[in-house]
Amino acid sequence: MALNRIYPPDYCEILSSFPVLDPHSISLDDIDAIYRATYPYDIERPANYQGPIFVFFTAEFRNLDHNFFCLGDKGAGSAGTAEEIRERLASDPRIHLIAPSTWSAEGLRAFLGTAHDVTIIPHGVDMDIYHPLCREAALTALGRDADVFEKIPPDSVVMANFGAMTPNKGLVHIFEAMHILINHQNNDKYRLVLKGTRDLYRSSDFVSGIAGRLCRSLTKEQERRLFDHIVFIDSTLSAEQMCALYSLADVYVCPYLAEGFSITPLEALACGCKVVLPRTGSTEDYVKVLPADSFRLVRSEVIAIPPQNCLYVNKIDVADLVKVLGKISGNIRSEAGISRRRILGELEKYYSWKAAAKQLLDKIKEIVTSEATSKTPMLPP
Repeated sequence: MALNRIYPPDYCEILSSFPVLDPHSISLDDIDAIYRATYPYDIERPANYQGPIFVFFTAEFRNLDHNFFCLGDKGAGSAGTAEEIRERLASDPRIHLIAPSTWSAEGLRAFLGTAHDVTIIPHGVDMDIYHPLCREAALTALGRDADVFEKIPPDSVVMANFGAMTPNKGLVHIFEAMHILINHQNNDKYRLVLKGTRDLYRSSDFVSGIAGRLCRSLTKEQERRLFDHIVFIDSTLSAEQMCALYSLADVYVCPYLAEGFSITPLEALACGCKVVLPRTGSTEDYVKVLPADSFRLVRSEVIAIPPQNCLYVNKIDVADLVKVLGKISGNIRSEAGISRRRILGELEKYYSWKAAAKQLLDKIKEIVTSEATSKTPMLPP
């Protein structure tokens, strides 16, 4: 089972213990609240349920459209037009929307054209899983994938980026910066480790496409030198193995174009990495909260994508990215270790899964209690 490969046994036991509730075949009278974390974002109210419904959503490009919403299992777009969705939400105040970031919340408001009520509850890191490992322990945890690290020279600066490798992740800018560092500045100390998610996305295809477009402007020798410094891993890894990957990296590089939250930089911080991020975007929320020396910020600005100009992305200053990466030294991990001791409490307090779960539960309890004590008339079935 896939869960057994990703989550620890105690997590799998908890997940498997949840009963599956079919609203069409059981009574929901005794249920206090419904929480949905699905895509598309389901805003349908079951006919036999009148309590609060909490709907999680994210807006990577700081906007949404009607295809992001659905009614039950009717599929994307089944909730109707933007105006119909707006009217449905306005007429049902017991549907509460949950966003992971200010950026995503602004995206919903841009789509609805109104200051609709949104609660921001950030994602978090499991601090019991994500923590620094020594090199030997990390290599052991990785198993067969450890071979790629054993071939990296010990004096290298290992940069990492993990995820879907879709265009919005900013991989093209990492490749461009690597090309300048290696082929123009003749700096061989940098190695880039990429980890895809082939079980969910065609990560290898995205990487190949981005690399192919860049290589059109490179000589064969430049291409060879560049990709001699890049490693791509696409196998399915457990959370503990992902911790090992972070622990073997010196710096996590994430010059993303658009993200609804971006959780991997926080996981990297918990594992002792410094993190390179844009100055703008969804990560502004936690960059403002966590100690400044945890990050290396790259100049960026938010721009609208033509011709509709309704989707927004970070425009990354690649020259500044090269400058930031060029200043990273081989002892940055020891510096990050000092920072980690300072930020551990802040991560635990604001950006752990325990903190996120508490915020969500507190919000649900608040709404359930307020609706139970208010005299708000029940909605018609």
